[in-house]
Amino acid sequence: AVADGVISGRAVTYTGMAVAEAGVSVDFSRYEWWGWRRGTGETIASTTGTTDAEGHFAIAVPQEVLSADCDIQCTARVTSAAGEYADARTVFAAGKPLHLVYDARTDRFDTSSPVVLPVRVLNSDGKPANARVRWTLSAAGLPELSGTADVDSAGITINAANAAAGRYSLSVVPVDTARCDSLHAIADIYL
Repeated sequence: AVADGVISGRAVTYTGMAVAEAGVSVDFSRYEWWGWRRGTGETIASTTGTTDAEGHFAIAVPQEVLSADCDIQCTARVTSAAGEYADARTVFAAGKPLHLVYDARTDRFDTSSPVVLPVRVLNSDGKPANARVRWTLSAAGLPELSGTADVDSAGITINAANAAAGRYSLSVVPVDTARCDSLHAIADIYL
């Protein structure tokens, strides 16, 4: 469990006996969205500790992890004196609890009806959430399109009927920047 800047847990054997005085190593990695799926990115920090006589451990989360603005995958490995080990993982939000994701199933949009830009808001568990955003579509030499919208499960619905045909870049900024990150320069959107 991760709470108040401390990762804690209890190491037990398969039969429920405490794993006493065992080494604990903890790696903290970015857990990011790549298109429509999640994956573990770079390791931000690592730290170590030891279990007590009852198998409990509590290790301070490094400051560089707490100040990161992303989801974090925490992997703890407990290694007994005999060299046996077991891993456990959890994911928690560091920084902002919501994330904007561009779900690029297509990059070409028909402007004869309202366009649904595939932008979703997800919480740290990867579950859909809602947020109000300001969006901008820009292209060299073309008029900029912009507006404010609520992101729903389908995405951001915009009226682009008067948009000039062209290759645009999309930027999406949440109205509440304290709770959600931004998307900048999603390129190659064709209207």
